[in-house]
Order: sequence, then C-alpha cells, then structure tokens
Amino acid sequence: MKLRLLDWGCTVERCRRLQEELRRLEEPEGTENAFLQEEFKAERARLEGRLAEIWREKKRMDALLAGLEENEQEYIRLRFEKGYGIDYIGRRLYISRATVFRMQDRILEKLRQAEIETP
Repeated sequence: MKLRLLDWGCTVERCRRLQEELRRLEEPEGTENAFLQEEFKAERARLEGRLAEIWREKKRMDALLAGLEENEQEYIRLRFEKGYGIDYIGRRLYISRATVFRMQDRILEKLRQAEIETP
C-alpha cells in the first residue's frame, strides 16, 4: 500500500514527464521512412496507454482516500505527495512522533480494508 501511495503522490510529475516524451515524439518533419513512422506511432500509443493507466490508478486511490478523515488525508498529502518526514508532519499536525506512526498504521489498515471491500 505504501508503494501505491508513493506512486499516487508523484502522479502529476510522472504524467508531466510522459507528456513531455509524447511531445518529443511528434513525428519529425520529412520522415518518409515507413518503418520509423510505425515505430513513432507504436511508441506514442504505448506512452498514451501508460498515461491513461496512471490516471486510472490515481482515481482509484483518490476514491480510497476520500473515505479517510480530514487529518488522515492531510497526513497522506504531507507524507506521500509532498514527501515530508515524520517529525515535520508531527509538528505540522501538532501531534507527537509516536502518534504520527500510530496514525500511519491506522490509515494503512483503513486503506487496505477499503480496497478489499471495493469491487
């Protein structure tokens, strides 16, 4: 679940990089070689498919995260989207380091259960 949350947190950056790759793969002018044209089309299709897959997974995770309490959502945003450490999150949420760890365990368990219950 942590890996999925890390992927979710960097979704926007990953999509930006993929879109940049797609932009660079625009068919070069004067490319008359049929093989190269097909290669460009195949690579673009692969990248577009990957981009769609990333957004589908982000939407699934967003739906799971919507079931969390506000402070739990804030923890997820700070930890996995912004990449802040436990100590900073504790100070930001005005809770102890131990409470942050307990919160993390509780959140991960809630997400696992929500994922099991979601078809």
